[in-house]
Amino acid sequence: MTDGDTRTETERSSLMPRADPLQAAEKTLETQLRKVRAARGRSSERDRDALRKRETRLASRLIQIPTLSPADRAERLRREADDELWIESYWSAFSPDPFYALEPQQRQMVADFAALLSEGGDRATAASRGEGKTTLAIALTLKAILQGGGHDLWVLLGATAKNAADILETIRTAIGENDEFLRYYPEVCKPVRALENTVQRAKTQVASGTRHDNGEPYEMAPTCFHWTGDRLVFPNVPGSPSAGAIVIAQGLDSALRGIRIKNRRPRAVIIDDPDTEETVHNPTQAAKLLRKIDRNIAALGSQRNPVSRLVLCTCASRVSAAFQLTDHVKYPSFRGRRMRFLLKPPTNQVAWAEFVSLCKRGWTAEVADVREAPIPRVAHEFYLARRDEMDAGGEVANPHRYDHRIRPEGGMVEVSALEHYHGWVARIGPANTATEFDNDPPDELGLLDLTTEQIRDSRSGSDYRVVPPGTVRLIVGGDVKKLGLHWVSLALDERCVGSIVEFHFWRFATAGQRPEACEHAVLEGLRDWWQWIQTAKPWREDPDVESSARFPDWVLIDSGWKDEGWSIQPVSVFASEVGFGRCLPCKGFGRYRRPQPNVGIRQFDECHIDRRGRSPLCEINADVYKNRVQEAFKADFGTPGSLGLHAPRVGADGRQLRSSLEEEREFAAHIVSEQWDPAKAKFLSPSGPNHYLDATALARVGASLCRLSSIPSEAKSSKPRRTLAEMARG
Repeated sequence: MTDGDTRTETERSSLMPRADPLQAAEKTLETQLRKVRAARGRSSERDRDALRKRETRLASRLIQIPTLSPADRAERLRREADDELWIESYWSAFSPDPFYALEPQQRQMVADFAALLSEGGDRATAASRGEGKTTLAIALTLKAILQGGGHDLWVLLGATAKNAADILETIRTAIGENDEFLRYYPEVCKPVRALENTVQRAKTQVASGTRHDNGEPYEMAPTCFHWTGDRLVFPNVPGSPSAGAIVIAQGLDSALRGIRIKNRRPRAVIIDDPDTEETVHNPTQAAKLLRKIDRNIAALGSQRNPVSRLVLCTCASRVSAAFQLTDHVKYPSFRGRRMRFLLKPPTNQVAWAEFVSLCKRGWTAEVADVREAPIPRVAHEFYLARRDEMDAGGEVANPHRYDHRIRPEGGMVEVSALEHYHGWVARIGPANTATEFDNDPPDELGLLDLTTEQIRDSRSGSDYRVVPPGTVRLIVGGDVKKLGLHWVSLALDERCVGSIVEFHFWRFATAGQRPEACEHAVLEGLRDWWQWIQTAKPWREDPDVESSARFPDWVLIDSGWKDEGWSIQPVSVFASEVGFGRCLPCKGFGRYRRPQPNVGIRQFDECHIDRRGRSPLCEINADVYKNRVQEAFKADFGTPGSLGLHAPRVGADGRQLRSSLEEEREFAAHIVSEQWDPAKAKFLSPSGPNHYLDATALARVGASLCRLSSIPSEAKSSKPRRTLAEMARG
């Protein structure tokens, strides 16, 4: 306290600032500052952590596509220029068996498949089981995709969805696991392998590298592909020839109409083994499958790029879809090939029969070793001792096809393809072996083995409209429909050999009319046709002599077709005008029953005339007579009951007229449009128009009405007439 300071201690203390509140405020500020600094540090750490995680995720999404070296690029192009070399180079991706040089039959398949995939069209190839047709087709399909099939849609079809999925798995495995593909096609294989079996990564994957087409760099390009299920979408890597290609797998039992994915329609459809147990043994089911292939699948392409169809099959039966698709007459666009395992059988069939017998005895012997090879030792040793003799004359398509495994006692199980083939003969029989290995199934159902070419080649030797010498009856059969009359004029000799002197379609004036309103137009059409016959006298023994004209002995017209709205049956009215002694309305029945004897019924061979109604009606066994027509064309002309067409009509240059050729083709197609199924004892549904078949069958009915038969009956011995007086005397 200084002098002169009169303030008290209390007053002086009240004027001094208090230390405690200031210190507290300072501490509070320091605490808040530490929190701000800590918060700022934590925020930076979160940002750094988030950035680090983003970079990690990006690193997991980003793949680097290797750039092909000049040497690898040149090698890739060299392989792509040669289909067989390409298949050999990547064979391990498609088959566990070692590669061998392709045989001529396999080279033919490669050439056919490659041409179809590049140029389009249809192809049906039937090869033996295990010949490699599916493997070669899938390999070439993948080659087409990798070479430049990007942004195209490829469809794999099997009999079922599972069968198709198995084929698709071959492509998925080849791209995802084969190192040779990885080396030469990194733009496809690298993105697939980077998935590491986590297919969801394909949605977010990005790629960097240099373009394959022009070498320019690209960065962070989304690959956007799909690699699971029944669909493969190839990685959309910039510059990749296969970028965006789509391959789908479906079963033939699924809906196939209008397949369209990402605004794309299929470029090619690979159909592998389309037949099932139902289509192999049931003609109706086979017909349904063929309609699906010919309608649903054929229309899958776009307006400017029709779809290509490749059918890979084995002919399991003669009614199967495979057998019919490889028929050049029924399906010419498929250019079918039926390839055989056994091209030429060996000459020493006796020794091979003994080999088969030894196989069977070896399998059934009580002393047979459980470790016995598929070909018993006794049969194998028999073949080894006589191999040169037994192989003589034999030729196989693929000499590499035999069992290379080692026997318990040493040596290979089989040593030749001929031994392999005949081993199967011993196992499953010659018919089954011919079916599975030679695409030559037996005619188990006895179905029609008749082609349009056979019909057109069956000629009577007579000219158009010329009645041949020896004709005893001239019959005309007709089939009426709304638009006109299909008719056939048939000249018959006493042995029932038939010469078709003319067939034609007489058009009615019914175009544009409703069926229920054209009954009178049909009748007028029949009248005009008959008037033409009487005036033109078209059928003559000598074409230049009018007096040699022959008129029909019988005119038989099918009256089975009649609209419900008609008040009359035009065929019956027409027959009454011509006269029932020359013209009869007819009706065919698939389940014909011979009637009981009656005064109003006249019975003939598999037909009868019923006169009990308002007008006579000839009722016939339609199945029998249509069968007779088809069998008659299969027989050599001149044999009893055979049929033949008149000679082709030719022009001034000596060549057949185009109109004549088209008419013959139409006639022949009508004849083969129905097939007989012995198992069901009936004709199957027609595969097309059958009017000429019906008309020709009716003409053959006329032969029965005239008591003509291909089988001559024994002449009955004539008894001398006796008077009543002689009979009374005994």
